[in-house]
Parts: sequence; structure tokens; C-alpha cells
Amino acid sequence: MKKLAIIYIGSFLLVFVLAYYFHEYLLVSSDVALSFSLREVYIFLGVFSVALCLLFYVLSGKEKLSDQIGFLYLTSVAIKIIAFSIFFYKDFFSAGSLTKTEGISLLTPMFFTLFFEVIFLSGILKKRTLKKMIE
Repeated sequence: MKKLAIIYIGSFLLVFVLAYYFHEYLLVSSDVALSFSLREVYIFLGVFSVALCLLFYVLSGKEKLSDQIGFLYLTSVAIKIIAFSIFFYKDFFSAGSLTKTEGISLLTPMFFTLFFEVIFLSGILKKRTLKKMIE
């Protein structure tokens, strides 16, 4: 499982970096300027997502908490949104409303990280279920 976690996280970081540069390329080629740093958004969400995946990987080995990983993940999504709001408060909430392009540019990395987190957690839960069925 360690090898799988390393491969997943390495793949996630590679795809996430490529997604950032592709996203940035689309914005530059469309001559769109954002009122916030897209790089900071990607870095925050990427680091938070990798940290969550590592945490859930560790928790999956703990018998007491392994059955609660799904519920813990739902809580972590709320914590991620709160932490994001605190970290980027000045950029998003004091500047007024976001344009449609800015909103899409903000939600794209958020959904991207959620997608990869769910894939990683489903793998953990699937392995856990198979392990229980064998026992």
C-alpha cells in the first residue's frame, strides 16, 4: 500500500502541476487577468489535498478509525473550505464579487482536488472492504 500511495501522490502532483500550467496558458492566451493569484490557489489546494490523502492513508491503518474514514473525509472537505476562506479572505471577500471567469478559475482546481481525493479514498476503502471480506 505504501508504494501505491507514493505512486498516487506523485501522479497527483504531476497532473496537478500540468493542470495549473494548462489553466494559466488558457488564461494568458485569452488575455484574461484574474484579481487573485491562481498559483497560490493551486498550491494551497494541492498541498492540502496531499496532506489529507497522507492523513487518510495513515488513518486507514488504525483499526479504531478506519471505519470512519468516509465521515472524516466529509468533515475534511468543510475544513478545507473554511481554511481556504480564511487564507484567501482578502483576495475574494473584500474585493467584491468575482467575474464568471474568476469563479470558474477558482472552482476548477477545487473540483480537480476533490476528484483526486475521492479516487484515493475509494481505493483505500475498497482495499479495506476486501481485507474485511477475506478475514
